[in-house]
Amino acid sequence: MNLRLRVTLAAIFSTALVIIIAGIALITLISNDAYDDLDNRLQKQTSLVEKTIAVANTRKFFAVPPAPRRLNPLQTNQLAPGTVPTIPTIDVGIALRVVSPNGIFLQTEGFPDISEKDMQFGFSNYKGKENNWRVLRQKVEETTYDINLKTGKKTPRIIDTGIVMIVGSSTENLENTIANITNRFIFAGIICSVLAGLIGWWLGGKALSPLYILRNQTAKIRETSDLSFRVNTDSGPYEINELANQMNQLLATIEQETAIRERALLSAQDFAGNAAHELRTPLTSMITNLDVLTNNPHLEEKERTEIISELSDQQKRLVNVLDGLRILAKGELAIEEIFESIDIAEITDAIVSNAIKTSVDKNIKLNIHAGEYIMNGWDEGIKVMIGNLMNNALIHGIPIKGQHHITVNLTEKEEQIIISVADNGAGISFQDKQTILQRFETGSAKTAGSGLGLALVEQQVNLHNGKLEIKDSSLGGANFIVTLSKN
Repeated sequence: MNLRLRVTLAAIFSTALVIIIAGIALITLISNDAYDDLDNRLQKQTSLVEKTIAVANTRKFFAVPPAPRRLNPLQTNQLAPGTVPTIPTIDVGIALRVVSPNGIFLQTEGFPDISEKDMQFGFSNYKGKENNWRVLRQKVEETTYDINLKTGKKTPRIIDTGIVMIVGSSTENLENTIANITNRFIFAGIICSVLAGLIGWWLGGKALSPLYILRNQTAKIRETSDLSFRVNTDSGPYEINELANQMNQLLATIEQETAIRERALLSAQDFAGNAAHELRTPLTSMITNLDVLTNNPHLEEKERTEIISELSDQQKRLVNVLDGLRILAKGELAIEEIFESIDIAEITDAIVSNAIKTSVDKNIKLNIHAGEYIMNGWDEGIKVMIGNLMNNALIHGIPIKGQHHITVNLTEKEEQIIISVADNGAGISFQDKQTILQRFETGSAKTAGSGLGLALVEQQVNLHNGKLEIKDSSLGGANFIVTLSKN
């Protein structure tokens, strides 16, 4: 069941429910008001009749036993004996019966065939042979006053005259009116529910049009597989716009994850291709050397030592290439979670100190200027970057004459950390400056190395939103300057 049909059904059911509740309440009020009006008519008729028959001559006329003799005697009847008292006009539709101790004195035509024994005093409902009746039965009482001769104070006293009055009216018309009103409410409810359904269907289409737009836009994403596409976030009410915002965030997350997977796939392919290309030569050479050792067990010690030394160098090169490729691949897939607060001064000091210990024949200096060298970065990547700058200076910065000099400077300036590694070697030609940052490029000198060191340096500089410059150093060789932002 689609949403538009649900909106339509909700409109129909809610309208019908409101009409039912309103109809029940209104019909109940109308019925109560009608019965109250009928009761008022019955009460009014009894009051009119009671005023007529509750007089002294009426008591004599109905042969009511006279009241006890009192100091204030009853008023004498001014009418001629046997005269019937005048009764006010009876309300149309109301039946009257007046009962004295001697029997029924007065009864209008059409009084219901109801036994007086079954009647109770007050208002009650009775079912007649043809119609239902609303009946009021009450006693006729007379108020007299006793006078205190000393004080003259009057004390009221209610006297039961023995007369009972019964008035009733058929409820047929009232019941028919209520039934007609009920039927009209049912008919009106059906008409209103149908109209509510039609209006709900039309308004539902209008209200859901932003959802249809959103559906069509998302269908384009499925058809084109373009994860960079974003749906409109201002084409509908707040709820639809919020749904569009959430969908855009989901698309952004999917796009990011897809980009990471694609980058990982390309990195894996690149890693496999580079490894196959770079490892083939040293592996072939190692196999050749191992075959020589295997097939010539009686080689002279000098030749055997040379072959083993060459195998060791080839093995180290393989390890360096594999480790470099690993760092390259990891750097390409670097995510925010690997970044942390690191101390560049501490890392640089450890790397340079280790180089000084292992290269005692070289003059290596470290200058750390005063400043704060804490930054947000990838610890392993920064170590690789600084370590490769040092190794590049040690391997490629060898001077033609004289002692090998390397100077490392660490400075801070305007939320930036600047690392420079300068040597007194032969320097780098303009042509080599354009190529040595590429993978597996060692420059025109073709010196020893995997050709990955400076590629790793450039990758880490880019990863940390930094800048790498290659200049001539004051020592006469090359000067590699890396500028990193603390944030």
